[in-house]
Amino acid sequence: MTSEVTYNPPYAKVSAPPGQIAEWTEEVRYWKQEAHAFLRLAAISKLACRSSELTTLEKVTAELSHLVHSAFPDLEKELDQLNQLPDGSVETVDMDGKIHANRRTYRKLKARLLPFLTLLIKAGIW
Repeated sequence: MTSEVTYNPPYAKVSAPPGQIAEWTEEVRYWKQEAHAFLRLAAISKLACRSSELTTLEKVTAELSHLVHSAFPDLEKELDQLNQLPDGSVETVDMDGKIHANRRTYRKLKARLLPFLTLLIKAGIW
């Protein structure tokens, strides 16, 4: 009677498509740059905003600010860690799901900002 010993590594052996981590990293960097620009425009929009719209604008900018200062840096840190792992060994992390969820959240926030950006045009700032 022989017993077979197997070793299960602490991470799943999953190969990310070539360049996928670099692509995600670049996408997150782009989001950060664009979001910073939107936050600056939102700050200007507050000057031309009616008081009834101000609360909504402040909520949206607070959520966007959270993404920029908390969620995006966390994603970048995770992507850096994944990038340092040996090829073919990616931790059991659903990075694609995290990127997709943040992409969806960011797009929704941008869509909620669009009505306020028209205030810049009306005020002659844009």
